[in-house]
Amino acid sequence: TVTDVQPYVPTFALPMEFEITVRGRCRDNQYLQVAPEWTRTVWRTPDGIGPGTYRVRLNADFTVTAPDGSAAWSQIPARPEDWDHAILGVLIVHSCDRAGDGADIVGYGRNPNGTLQHMTTWAQTPDAGYGWLPFNSISGSYPRPDGFFGGNQIIQVPVGSAFVVNPPPPPLGSLPTLKGDVPLIGDWDGDNRSSIGVRRGSTWYLRNTNDAGGVHASFDWGSPSDLPVVGDWNGDNTETPGVFRSGVWYLRNSNSGGGVDITFPYGEPGDIPVVGDWDGNGSSTIGVRRGATWYLRNDNSAGPPDAAFEWGAASDLPVTGDWDGSGTTTIGVRRGATWYLRNDNNAGGVDGAFSWGAASDVALVGDWDGNGTATIGVRRSASWFLRNNNSSGGVDAAFPWGQPTVIG
Repeated sequence: TVTDVQPYVPTFALPMEFEITVRGRCRDNQYLQVAPEWTRTVWRTPDGIGPGTYRVRLNADFTVTAPDGSAAWSQIPARPEDWDHAILGVLIVHSCDRAGDGADIVGYGRNPNGTLQHMTTWAQTPDAGYGWLPFNSISGSYPRPDGFFGGNQIIQVPVGSAFVVNPPPPPLGSLPTLKGDVPLIGDWDGDNRSSIGVRRGSTWYLRNTNDAGGVHASFDWGSPSDLPVVGDWNGDNTETPGVFRSGVWYLRNSNSGGGVDITFPYGEPGDIPVVGDWDGNGSSTIGVRRGATWYLRNDNSAGPPDAAFEWGAASDLPVTGDWDGSGTTTIGVRRGATWYLRNDNNAGGVDGAFSWGAASDVALVGDWDGNGTATIGVRRSASWFLRNNNSSGGVDAAFPWGQPTVIG
């Protein structure tokens, strides 16, 4: 039994309007729904609703329309278990929760005279269980902000009010634009040490030692506009190429030109891809950072995130590594020349913070000495600077290799 301890707010007569902010899409079947359950019908959008803010109106005749034209709504029969309840639900269905089959819901109770009043907010919590969350009341009747896990939001707004009452999501973080050689880090030969590489156009050049010298492997793969990623996708102890292209991942299990071994959608265009062994099982899997929110998945396939949380600022550059040698990759950010590292994949404090390198350097992470711990590095023009400790201090390896990297 759940008791709403919030004081009831003023009652509302139809029509009513809502703005629904969706921060991301983790499943292809995400959609919006308005459910006046006393009518035995629900109204919904098509599958595939992605990031954006949507205005929806419940009219006096219980029809649903989109005053801003942002989404198409259609009426369908409700499930029998949802018939004849004096409840109005406004939902984001299949939202970015851990199980991927829950919904973010704002609920209203319908009074005998037909007016409605806010009850509470129902949201799937990170542990995949359902829980009631009180709404955040502010003085006055409008707006009514209701925030959810993952950053989604549903608020009631005055009918006919200017669009947008609901503030838009904060700007997404972005990777710096790199011209010339794009640095790569991976264990290309399975010797348990990370070493250097670059991508020049669509050609990958890899070296198995961290020093100046020749190229150990070179091949064409992907498009110059793709975002390159590197990981041990099949758990064979060797890291190989991948690319992120407008929300779709393309992965290959060998360091050579050829076909794609795995491809699937995950994330949205504009997300920053991240890669790591999030669960310590010996294989690299995918993730994205959207604004300040991380969405990590333990399988290389489409589906919901296994972990989603906010950490850092949207403008930070994300980095990932096994900072403590636990066998699990965790999160970090670089802000200017300062690195902030965390040993768990969840919201919380900073486990390590220090300045190293220059703000204009390209950040690198790798296990340079093969001790099982990832540490920091930077690339500056055509030179590499690597350090074997996650702290301020000197350079353990410095050498030129490849052509210059230009930021901007």
